[in-house]
Amino acid sequence: MVAEKLVKSDRILEEMVRRLVTAFHPDHIYLYGSRARGEAGPDSD
Repeated sequence: MVAEKLVKSDRILEEMVRRLVTAFHPDHIYLYGSRARGEAGPDSD
């Protein structure tokens, strides 16, 4: 169940990045917190 949620959130994150790049053409996009560290869990926001 947790793995399924992470896969779904990965797809959402990829879509968000795609939209940001399309709209704003940023040089960098920074991800931080538990997701960036690979420590995201079911209680992560």
